[in-house]
Amino acid sequence: MNAPEFISEPIKLTGEFLGSDSPARGLVAVPAGFVWRDREFRIVELLSKEKHSSPEGGKAGNEVYLRREYLTVRLDDGREAVIYFERQSRMGQNPKQRWFIYTITDADTMHDP
Repeated sequence: MNAPEFISEPIKLTGEFLGSDSPARGLVAVPAGFVWRDREFRIVELLSKEKHSSPEGGKAGNEVYLRREYLTVRLDDGREAVIYFERQSRMGQNPKQRWFIYTITDADTMHDP
C-alpha cells in the first residue's frame, strides 16, 4: 500500500449525516458526504474514529480538552480518506470552517501487496 497523499484542506459537508449515537456522547456525527475541490464525495463506510486531546495552553492545572476528531472513511469512488473536525476554530479563520480532509489514498494503490 502506498503512503496516503497529505492534503489538509478545508471541505464543505453536504449537510447529511450517517446514523450514529456520537452526538449523544458529545462527539461529532459522521457526515454522509462532503465537497472538496468542487467535487462531491459520498462516505460509504466509517473505518475508524480517533480523538486527539491536549492540555489547555497557558493555564495551570491538568485540564485536557478534546481538540480534533479524526475519521477514516471509505469514499464512493473506493478511496480511503482521513477527515477531521476541529473542536475550536482556527485563529483568524472562518469560525464555521471546522472540517478538513487530512489524507487520501488512491483506490488502485490501496491493496498492493
